[in-house]
Amino acid sequence: METPQDTDRQTWAFRAALAGAGLVGALLVLIASAPQGLWVSPDSMVYADVARHIAAGAGIQATNIHGQPEFVLTWPPLYPLLMSPFVALGAEPGDVGRWLNALANGLLAVLTGLCARRITGLRAAGGAAAWLSALASSFLLNAATFWSEAVFLAIVAGALLCLLRWSAQRRWQWLVAGGALIGLACLQRYAGYAFVAAGAVWVLQLRGAWRERLKNAGIFMAAAAPLPVLWRICVLVFAGQVDARAVGFAWPDSEHFVAVGYAVAAWLFPVGWPTLVRAGLAVLTVGAIVGGIGFTAWHRLRRMHDHRLEPAAPLLAIFALAYAGLVATTILFFDHPLHANERILSPLLPLLLIALVWLAFAQTGRRRVAACMLLAMIGLGYAVRDIDVISQVRQGQAWSEPRWTDSPLIAGVEQLPADAPIASNWREVIMYYTGRPVADVPMGSGSEILRPPGTVPFPDPPAARALLLNRLKQGRGYIAWFWTEGHTEVPPELAGFRVVARYSDGVILAVD
Repeated sequence: METPQDTDRQTWAFRAALAGAGLVGALLVLIASAPQGLWVSPDSMVYADVARHIAAGAGIQATNIHGQPEFVLTWPPLYPLLMSPFVALGAEPGDVGRWLNALANGLLAVLTGLCARRITGLRAAGGAAAWLSALASSFLLNAATFWSEAVFLAIVAGALLCLLRWSAQRRWQWLVAGGALIGLACLQRYAGYAFVAAGAVWVLQLRGAWRERLKNAGIFMAAAAPLPVLWRICVLVFAGQVDARAVGFAWPDSEHFVAVGYAVAAWLFPVGWPTLVRAGLAVLTVGAIVGGIGFTAWHRLRRMHDHRLEPAAPLLAIFALAYAGLVATTILFFDHPLHANERILSPLLPLLLIALVWLAFAQTGRRRVAACMLLAMIGLGYAVRDIDVISQVRQGQAWSEPRWTDSPLIAGVEQLPADAPIASNWREVIMYYTGRPVADVPMGSGSEILRPPGTVPFPDPPAARALLLNRLKQGRGYIAWFWTEGHTEVPPELAGFRVVARYSDGVILAVD
């Protein structure tokens, strides 16, 4: 018989397992990003730029391609808002993002474990889920890159936990907390809108009188809707439109399905396995996920299941279906080139890990032992891949490569007069490392995107360059030109300008 002392020991062991998983999840990010910082991409530049504008009191703005501030329409504001107080105190956005992502990755592990504990009622299941989340390579890759996914996933996991507690206790405070967190997630990534709809559907499908269901759904929506609605109103007021994307249908091609298969394979199967084996297992896994969602829906509609943990199954299924539907709709109608890769599909991984742990600990006897061994193998595969991820991040990738972090040209740009306008063929990287507004130098056929809003398109690149150069002349500005592969000379279009300084990676030209 279990004694109170045994229960206390198990409780403390579970808490220690959660704390350990959270600590490991955070430390892996900090270790990976220690020498070079987080991986930096074009998205990262926008987050850093918006955080600097907010810290300077300019509001939710970013520097457009003309080197001028503009209200941000595409990126939700929460991530730069979280960074801005520290940026205002003098910290670099990349450093703040590093610590923010590390804390979020550790918190995600803890919350995933608590969700599994809440669903199964077993501390061991909660500990297993927490450690799988802490070691998950996809989570580490997201958190070690200057992206907003890590914070988004932690917020969604917190919302799941609140909704699970509400379904068990029926205290309205948990329902409000879950709705508010999902509303907050919409300000972190627009994918949160899928979970707003999913939460409302889940509340409505729970058993009980329809009046009670509608009341609970209303409470949930009242908590979830204000923040995203307020943000959309701000977008409409300041940008003049709610969404800048054009609507048009296009069928997915084979590359879209390959991306999904690669993402699922990366979640569960070692990278060293043969490609065909991983592809086949990925197809089987996707089929099992779809089958599980379908079985859950059938089970719920037939009202055959009267178990106390029943609300968790449709919660996971509806959330997964809603997010998959959002991704599919985006690809089919709004952004056909988008591929559902490991990053895009990452919100499905916490749901999958919780479901796998739940399924494993629902077994008995030898089947449970075998299922737990399978979970251990998945965790071991994560640990092996984590070594590769950490090695790659520590060496620097994209804009965190030594080419950029140690760039003499960027150091030279920092010495230019603070009020001088600057243009560059790699404007984003200069903006990220210096914090200065930089315009683009139109040198190719892509000058269509350079036109100011509300004006007719530029007829050709020379016309776009003439406009830019005239603006630079008026402000006695400069062009920071990075050498491109195989070319260490100034392009003929810019050959007439005075060379201020020449470096191993580029040149600074004076436009006067």
